[in-house]
Amino acid sequence: VSVQPVVVFGVLTIIFAFITSFMVLGKTKQFLIVLLSTLLSTAAGVAIGALTINLNGSSGVHFEYMDYITQFPIPVFYSELLIGVLGALMDEASDISAMLLGMQRERSERAFKEYFVSGMNVGRDIVGSLTNVLFMVFIANTLPMVFLYLRNGNTWSYTIDMAMLLGLLSTIISAIAIVLTVPITS
Repeated sequence: VSVQPVVVFGVLTIIFAFITSFMVLGKTKQFLIVLLSTLLSTAAGVAIGALTINLNGSSGVHFEYMDYITQFPIPVFYSELLIGVLGALMDEASDISAMLLGMQRERSERAFKEYFVSGMNVGRDIVGSLTNVLFMVFIANTLPMVFLYLRNGNTWSYTIDMAMLLGLLSTIISAIAIVLTVPITS
């Protein structure tokens, strides 16, 4: 029986998110908020990325340039993306939900709008640093290959196409998921 990698990694995403959230937060209200927010944001971000790529007919995106992939590179790209974005989204959802639950403990008779606005404000402060971290991780992973391509006489455009394009695409899709986490958690 052949199972698509996206299905396998989709299930693993749910399992990993559940286990890590539960280990850190225990059986609490915050656990449920973080888990649901992380899963919804991941699904929404990857879906928006996939829809955009498909609407453009994958123009300019060369999935076949992925390292060590000889067959079915597109499902493997999305599988990597599902797992890769989890940590940042869980961190962001944890921060926002901790602040909102702290507000509730402080004074519970607040309006929904007050919670939502406060969550959005905290989220705005977090989005930039999380996106920056993802981008720096991408650069750190890509730099050796960039130097290798350039040292072998390749042009910048060829080097970007071969060594950086899919990483940049993954970073952009992850950034979309990070931005979506703010209103979903709030």
